[in-house]
Amino acid sequence: MDNLSNIDIDLKVDSEATEESISEIEYPSEKDLNFNFEESKSGGGGSRLPTMEEAKKAASIEINYVPKFIPMPSPFNLVQETLYYDPWKLLIATMFLNRTRGSQALPIMWKFLEEYPTPQKAVLADVHTLADLLRPLGLQNSRAERIIKFSYAYLLNSNFKTPKNLFGMGKYAEDSWKLFCEKDDNWMEEYGLEPEDKILQLYVNWRRHQYKISRVNSVKEEERDLELNSPNNIVKKYESENENYLSLQELNKLDTLPTTDL
Repeated sequence: MDNLSNIDIDLKVDSEATEESISEIEYPSEKDLNFNFEESKSGGGGSRLPTMEEAKKAASIEINYVPKFIPMPSPFNLVQETLYYDPWKLLIATMFLNRTRGSQALPIMWKFLEEYPTPQKAVLADVHTLADLLRPLGLQNSRAERIIKFSYAYLLNSNFKTPKNLFGMGKYAEDSWKLFCEKDDNWMEEYGLEPEDKILQLYVNWRRHQYKISRVNSVKEEERDLELNSPNNIVKKYESENENYLSLQELNKLDTLPTTDL
């Protein structure tokens, strides 16, 4: 398992692809990304960027999020493990990692989060300034627009039940959100979550293994507690702590019960 920490995480990229070919990859259409067109009609983000007035209104929305749990550190060192406390940042990370090598995307992503640490900041970003920041990744204009549109949709739909209906979010984003932002252990037993991404597949298998170990240990602890609290063990413990204590067997040998001087 220790060798897993040395894996070069190339999310969404074929192992034989070159960096040059990666930069030429076109993003999927909004329809391919499960974009909710009905939501776009009601202001949830659409084919155009929000106006400055719309962006300012969205930026005035406050979002208070309390993490539902703290993910156990894994040998994979996934960036999602460090961003679980903020769904917007976690979903932004999935956008950066989409069809881009982690070694390329992550340094730019951290720089982006330094400049735009919240969706309120990102939705007000100048698209050209943001594109310049993203230029090393290629497709910078498309990436910049997608980040702004997603941040706008996120602010207007902060109580979303699943991110798949937000602008630019697909299965990889939804799986990451379920794994690191949602407290739900049912999928660990029922195998209801099967990521397509190869690294998330490894992570899910690892989490399921850890979950089974914790369940076994929990059962063993319960059995040990039951044994310690059994009547025989309680009597033995009391006898060991009280030198003058008469055992039940000794009491049965007496004709009369011992009396206590008052």
